[in-house]
Amino acid sequence: MTRLNRRKNTMRPFRTNAKNKFQMIFKNSPVPILLGEINRKGVRPDFTETFLNINIQEANPAAVQLFEAKNGDQLISKFPKVFLLDSRSNFVIQISNLIKGADFVEEEISIKTVKGSHRDCLLRASIVGKSKRSKPYLMMVLQDITGRKKLERHLRRMAQLDSLTRLFNHHAINKRLEEELSRAKRYGLVLSCFMIDVNHFKLINDELGHQQGDQILRKVAMLLKENIRKSDIVGRYGGDEFFVILPETRPKDSKSAAKRIQQGFQQMILRYRPKISSRNNLSIGISGYPSEGINDPKDLIEKADKAMYMAKSTGEAGGDRIVLA
Repeated sequence: MTRLNRRKNTMRPFRTNAKNKFQMIFKNSPVPILLGEINRKGVRPDFTETFLNINIQEANPAAVQLFEAKNGDQLISKFPKVFLLDSRSNFVIQISNLIKGADFVEEEISIKTVKGSHRDCLLRASIVGKSKRSKPYLMMVLQDITGRKKLERHLRRMAQLDSLTRLFNHHAINKRLEEELSRAKRYGLVLSCFMIDVNHFKLINDELGHQQGDQILRKVAMLLKENIRKSDIVGRYGGDEFFVILPETRPKDSKSAAKRIQQGFQQMILRYRPKISSRNNLSIGISGYPSEGINDPKDLIEKADKAMYMAKSTGEAGGDRIVLA
């Protein structure tokens, strides 16, 4: 027996033992793991071709559970369909990076399970065996971060809301206006905005107290949402002022909604009289795009604000008017 053959025979038990240990760890790991090969053609821009070039061969029980599959065979057969479309581009980019020589990649992706439910996951992937004689062997490790991402989305939304009225706060409504104006410019659409003020709100606080005043502001918030479309956006701009964005609406066509809001407020406030002044009403200023001098969100806000103050300063009731900028 040659020295080389003796060495091979000596190493064989160690290799077998190592393989058995890996299989034991693989099967009993609480972390979802997928193992497979990548075709030498590599990853193509077309998503379907990309998945066809990846041959998943093994899935551990934790992966089967994550993807809500009956067994490993079902998961392997369904592999091209269990990644959400909006995550496939990220997946392709990361696998391409591995093909080009990266040792390790990490990416947050969304997956669709065999049963159709969605999961947010952290994908960690690496390639073993990059020799020219063998196909690259892909190992993908997944961590379910659905709960964490749900909490993050909740916290982001809470940061956008006014704590009293649950409408968008000042910063968030400005951000939404920026987005809607950008969309209107891009697609040649129209856009309208309301700046709304509760006239003499200080008298409400003085006569009824601040707790009752807060309750009235919450009712105004509900009133606004009830009298605009689902596609419209409303926020508390500050104090007793509110801002409404009406996408794809001309200012002159938005007056009907403004009138409904004023009438609704008049009906709502009747129950508090005669304790509070009859001068408690709404003044509404309207601005719109496209219009002369409107170039950015700040212009829309300023014009609506000026129109609102004009509505406040005129009229027999000391406000209660609608003025178009």
